[in-house]
Amino acid sequence: MTKDITTELFQDEMTVASSSEPVEALPSSTDDFFERDLASYPDEIQIEVRRRIEYLQWIEKHLVGGWTQKNLDPLIEKAAREIDFPPPKWRALAKWWSVYSSSGKMLASLVPKLHRKGNRNLKKTNELSFFDRAIERYLVPERPSIAAIYQYYSDLIQLENQKLVGDKIQALSYKGFYNRIKKLPAYEVAVARHGKYLADIEFNKIDAHLPPSRVLEKVEIDHSPLDLILLDDELDIPLGRPYLTLLIDQYSKSIVGFHLGFKEPSYYSVMKAILNAIKPKEYISKRFTSVEHGWYCKVRWNR
Repeated sequence: MTKDITTELFQDEMTVASSSEPVEALPSSTDDFFERDLASYPDEIQIEVRRRIEYLQWIEKHLVGGWTQKNLDPLIEKAAREIDFPPPKWRALAKWWSVYSSSGKMLASLVPKLHRKGNRNLKKTNELSFFDRAIERYLVPERPSIAAIYQYYSDLIQLENQKLVGDKIQALSYKGFYNRIKKLPAYEVAVARHGKYLADIEFNKIDAHLPPSRVLEKVEIDHSPLDLILLDDELDIPLGRPYLTLLIDQYSKSIVGFHLGFKEPSYYSVMKAILNAIKPKEYISKRFTSVEHGWYCKVRWNR
């Protein structure tokens, strides 16, 4: 932040300029910025964030010097002619920039803090911190029940409320607590409570299948990067690491087609490999005379 804006923002602290814009306190750290997705907020908050970011981006692009009233007022008038939102006062705009820039230009920092009025408190001393502590006791190999963890969670909040003089912390109902636990990542919960081995078995299930009974009943496609780098014969420069795409008959384990290329596995490599599998292979014995046996694999393509 430049020296001009620092001086302008903090001079005459006892004097508040008359403005229709709400003056918001700067967050003490980036932890105070909301963690929710912007789309989860009401429409009016999303519109206000859009208004703020459009003015900030326009002013930042045209501003020469610090974010002072002298520099901002004429620019705000010009920006209002191009932006379809009501213009802010210079002091509010400077506040937005201070929060926005100090957060690393996070869009989240422009959400109005007025929506936090009431009993809502986003600091880690609120109900969520007690839920986090309860989850730590839930994700253990002993696998306690949700009911036992909810009792622990409720006791923590009750003990904390005995220390508070003002507003008390409101605990979740058992149903709300249960629903929040069920929204945790299922695999991570299984790893913590049952171990990685059982979790992998649970989440990597493969349904039983009938083995093939004849040749070309089922053909698998596999892509593999080769452990070599090809060089250009003339320029003597590396061409890259090729990919080999193989079509393997599951019954006979024979290779029925292939494609060798430098592009990563895609529709193109699959298409070329299938075309190779469909076409006759007589060219192999003609081109490579040292090959003793023929390559008779040929896929019949039924439309």
